Amino acid sequence: MAYEGYSSKYLAGWVLQSVSIPFVHVGAASVFLSLFYLTRVLARPPSDETSRGLREGQKWAIGAFVWVCLASITSMGLSISLWAPRAVGLDYFTSSYAARSLASFVFDIALYVTDLICAISVLVYIVKARKKLLGTPLQKASNNLLACGILWLIHVVWLVLFILLTNLAYYAYTGEPLGCFLIILDVLLDIYLTFVVLVLLYVLVAKDKYAVWQPQEQEQKQEQPVV
Repeated sequence: MAYEGYSSKYLAGWVLQSVSIPFVHVGAASVFLSLFYLTRVLARPPSDETSRGLREGQKWAIGAFVWVCLASITSMGLSISLWAPRAVGLDYFTSSYAARSLASFVFDIALYVTDLICAISVLVYIVKARKKLLGTPLQKASNNLLACGILWLIHVVWLVLFILLTNLAYYAYTGEPLGCFLIILDVLLDIYLTFVVLVLLYVLVAKDKYAVWQPQEQEQKQEQPVV
């Protein structure tokens, strides 16, 4: 039974919001890794660059992914610990509750900042790699990859803005038109953009005309010993 003053729909909303935290952030980190490694395949840097800059970039990318996984699970646990006492009618306004609330806020901010840094850094990497591919058969693939990077950055920036705008709208304005406008805009810039980016990534990898895997296949053939 829901605690008096909190409807079942309200508690269900809290549950969904808490459980969705890892899916949102780990999903964003997965797209980041996909963009990073696709750019690496297209760029095919020399061995000296691979042993230095790219290896450091790989460590940073994997480290960011692991951090997002751990932090998002922690944030989900903190979020559940905040609404669970209220759901059963316990006295939740304690020093421990305040500390957990602050920790949850810090983790949320850190996760969104990480998503934003990853989106910006992978877009910079794509732009640098694309300059080396101009005039080559991989130029078209690099153009599509650049489009993915730009759309993904817009998506992440919107997630941060949506959190800020919804909080400001909640405290400063309670009218329905603004709320409906934000929801419609969120559907376009969050759900639709995510779908578009995933489709572009699939097409980029699956279609032979983009020749994404040709450099790697040629290199593997060259490395095979001649009998």
